[in-house]
Amino acid sequence: MADSGSEQLRGNGQLIKSLNRSRILECLQQGEPLSRVELAARTGISLPAVVKLVEELEQEGLVVCVGAGPSSGGRRPLLFAYNSRAGYVVGLDVGATKIAGGILDLEGNILATETVPTHSTEPSPVHVGERVKRLVEQLVAQTGVDLTKVLGIGIGVPGIPDAEGNIGLAPGLHRDQSRTVDDVADERRALVGSHTAIADRGNGQLPGTGHLSPNGHDSHRDQRWADGAYSNQRKSTEMKTGGMGNDGAGSVQGSNDDEIVALGAYLQAELGRPVYMDNDVNAFLRGEAWKGALQGAKHAVAVTIGTGIGVALLVNGDVYQGARGSAGEIGYWLIGALGPIARSSGYGPLESFAAGPGIARRYVARLKARGGSSAVLDLAGGDMRNITARLVAEGAMLGDSLALDVWRETAETLGVALANLCCLMDPEVLVLAGGVSRAPRELLLDPVRRIVETLVPYPPKIVLSQLKEQAAILGAAALVLESRRSSISYTTAAIKA
Repeated sequence: MADSGSEQLRGNGQLIKSLNRSRILECLQQGEPLSRVELAARTGISLPAVVKLVEELEQEGLVVCVGAGPSSGGRRPLLFAYNSRAGYVVGLDVGATKIAGGILDLEGNILATETVPTHSTEPSPVHVGERVKRLVEQLVAQTGVDLTKVLGIGIGVPGIPDAEGNIGLAPGLHRDQSRTVDDVADERRALVGSHTAIADRGNGQLPGTGHLSPNGHDSHRDQRWADGAYSNQRKSTEMKTGGMGNDGAGSVQGSNDDEIVALGAYLQAELGRPVYMDNDVNAFLRGEAWKGALQGAKHAVAVTIGTGIGVALLVNGDVYQGARGSAGEIGYWLIGALGPIARSSGYGPLESFAAGPGIARRYVARLKARGGSSAVLDLAGGDMRNITARLVAEGAMLGDSLALDVWRETAETLGVALANLCCLMDPEVLVLAGGVSRAPRELLLDPVRRIVETLVPYPPKIVLSQLKEQAAILGAAALVLESRRSSISYTTAAIKA
């Protein structure tokens, strides 16, 4: 019994030490450099304990001495600060058309960013996984950061990431499913979000991972991806209604056959760093809550309108996922006469109508029906295949009547959808992002605000994202820090991984 009691006491002592380390680190990260006396006063930890813990943290590189403070009558006290360069994180936003990435320090300062097309234009196509890997290597090489100092890679993806890093129901990640203006009407989106991380295995490195050349290219790795070493086929089964299903940890069963993109497993195996994944709109929300328009908000909504339409929900300060990770999929909403009551197999009714490709498609259909020329067609060089939502917006500002009608309908439909959402969620702030959201404010933002303010009993503040593409990069990086940080260990375990 005595031995059991001793073990319990030792366990409690270690727990208290971990909690105190965390409190000191959090205190330093939130403000200016502090002396050990000031740390003791602010944290409530005894001064002898603070002295010992600060010494340990300094030896580990988590805090640094930045000089001496003013004297209060005796020796000038040493000041200590949180070392934001003790480790680094990579944040990636993988979309249907482009991949944006950045490497950040632990305070969220972006050291470098790069953007590449999602799909290769090379004669021998390079698959998405290899393109993402090359982008990570490029960021690391550009900043001179040692890859072993990267605590993890956070990725926002347009689909469902499961616990093994596979992405299901992600049509934008398959080249042969790239959309054109004419076939958008037949596509429905099933991009449901799931916040999940690949579980660390030991030091976060999978068996068989070797040294990688930052600029090298291994055709065997490309072939393994192409041959299915990092992908599989998920058979058609109806979506489960009572959980995540039973065909694998965190896996998701869709309504149609779809190829699973094993992006997470591929990157972790090739780069030897932990990979954390979330839906791209959830990543955007995290970025806005960390560094953008949602700082300090407890209840908020983030909406992206681009190739599709996605929503992320902040409820009581936490990202709300739903029972199966599908919360916020308003792209599926059927408003008015947007289509028949039928199960969507790809892009949903609302986004097929009001997202970028839908705006272009509707304009082209009306122009074909009317015939003749138009300002938008002139902007497209006389080729209807070149018409995009951006050109439709430019044409509307030039007085193109068809373009004005298309944008009026788009704004009204989105305004009603977002008003319904706000009535349900009662957010403090709604932040908009994505290519469509950057249309001239008189075409979209102003009418959407008027509709929401008219229909919602307590309308939220509606703002445009100022972070833009950086929001998802920041949010993906925040996912790494949040996932690697427990309430007692803070970033220590992550740095030692």
